[in-house]
Amino acid sequence: MKIVYAALALITLTFFACKKKELHVPPALTTAAISNITDSSAMSGGTFTSTGNVGISVYGLEWSTSAAFANGNWDTVGGSATGSFTVSLTDLFSGTTYYVRAYAVITVEDTVYGNAVQFTTTYVPGKYTVTTVAGTGAAGATNGSGTVATFTNPDGITVDASGNLYVADGSGTIRVINVNNMVSTLTTFSGAPAASAIPSDVAIDATGNVYAAMQGENEILKISPAGTVSAYNTSINQPVTLDIDASGNIYMGAGSAFEKITPAGIASTIPSSITPTFAVCVDNSGDIYESNLLSIDMVNPGGVISFVAGGTQNGMQDGTGSTAVFARIVEMKVGPDGNIYVADGANNRIRMVTPAGVVTTIAGTGATGATDGNSGMASFSFPSGLAIDKSGNIYVADLGNNRIRKISPL
Repeated sequence: MKIVYAALALITLTFFACKKKELHVPPALTTAAISNITDSSAMSGGTFTSTGNVGISVYGLEWSTSAAFANGNWDTVGGSATGSFTVSLTDLFSGTTYYVRAYAVITVEDTVYGNAVQFTTTYVPGKYTVTTVAGTGAAGATNGSGTVATFTNPDGITVDASGNLYVADGSGTIRVINVNNMVSTLTTFSGAPAASAIPSDVAIDATGNVYAAMQGENEILKISPAGTVSAYNTSINQPVTLDIDASGNIYMGAGSAFEKITPAGIASTIPSSITPTFAVCVDNSGDIYESNLLSIDMVNPGGVISFVAGGTQNGMQDGTGSTAVFARIVEMKVGPDGNIYVADGANNRIRMVTPAGVVTTIAGTGATGATDGNSGMASFSFPSGLAIDKSGNIYVADLGNNRIRKISPL
């Protein structure tokens, strides 16, 4: 009888073990091969070779630049399903290796994964090269050669006819970088480094006078070539960005309006249909380009306003007109080619906008960094100021990197 009972017990245990095992069979997944690989996108997906017998709450694809899938991106396709699914991977960096795996979240055993698949996006060389002109990356106000000089959150930059650069620095100074990349201080503002004494942008006229937008003091100051500081206009509400034309007229994006200031210091309001009033620039024909951080309008010399590019959404997309998307237009300048160049700070990119509204990225992968080299691989950290010389070289006040960068056509 003991043998019979033992046999029955074994059969019973085996039965329940089998039932338990049967009740907890997870799905089996394979990750699809990668296809349609470009410099910024790819296609993949997965196949349920077995759905098991537990509920699937969601499924999709995970991808990361880490083989361990640290800080991975997830794209959820749907809930319970069988068969195959596809996913478009977008906003990828060019020339970068990624790891991809299918996943399914189940009700009993958390998450199951398919096999990991590795691929590398294509590298599309840019038409420019990026170099560091000055700044070690450390915050400071050290003068000297560009390789030892330090800056503190440089916010604005301008260039004179000889190629000398003037930088509105967060140390409460205007710094000069000469054509030999030697850095010096033109002036230090009274009260620096208090926030009210920090310039947000600079412009320079044909005779070498520098104009500084002092947002915290609601004024524009004039600095002579010898470094003498005088009040230029003290009735401006929070000046942020500046540009200047060949006649010495200053164009300003301020807290509540775009304004034009004559060489005599008299201000008048520029027509605008956008708010907030932020970046502004002017071309050789007198057309003024205005931005509210996300879109760009043009005002012709007759005061007629027309739309150029952008919209109301915050993001990143090249395109034409309203299909283009920006994240934060913090500075604009018109180049000698007539195109508008944009420091898209939150996207860590420098963008080009034609007068017809065609927007392309000329430098910056979007990743935060300080990589020099071909513009298709270069990186920035909240580029904030722009200046363009007569040869088409673009100078960037790379605020987050404490550096001055140069973008040169190849």
